[in-house]
Amino acid sequence: MLIFVIGMTMPMVAGDLFPAEKTKIITKAKGKTLYATLKTANNEPIAGKKIRFNVKGKNYYRLTNSEGVASIKISYSKMKNWKFKATFIGDKQYQKSSKNGLIPKPKITMRSHPSCGCTKRYTPRTRTFVNYCPNCHRYCTLLKNPKHVYEKEFTCGHCDSDFCGNCGKEKMNHSRKYLRKN
Repeated sequence: MLIFVIGMTMPMVAGDLFPAEKTKIITKAKGKTLYATLKTANNEPIAGKKIRFNVKGKNYYRLTNSEGVASIKISYSKMKNWKFKATFIGDKQYQKSSKNGLIPKPKITMRSHPSCGCTKRYTPRTRTFVNYCPNCHRYCTLLKNPKHVYEKEFTCGHCDSDFCGNCGKEKMNHSRKYLRKN
């Protein structure tokens, strides 16, 4: 049974009058830094809100700055999935939102001559490869010509494998391993 009293006012909560504002997240990755920008539907930045970054199955939390940007630095060691997800869980004022982003694979570029006999032309060329050693299966270990070879070569700083700077082939006899092209 409901009883109504005429002339009595009911208290209202501010959240009941105005629904939570819609939000969006813009993701970007540059080198080893991942960025998430939290904005309103009107493209206004939202400061001081917690963003959850999910990378390699682990969660990392950062607060947005005055421009609505939160960022983290990552490590490439044993990276398998080249994606991340940025999530804002929402609150009374703003609705939740999330966005997936792509992590760029590390690259290495060098101008060199062929050093494994891969071509008869001995002209130097600039080549870009993914900075990943196919022997030790690690990222960011390739170095540019640390042994100061005239033709220039890539050398893994972890397992000491040498690769032709022109075609990316490992320079051991009868090896079939190559660096991954861009």
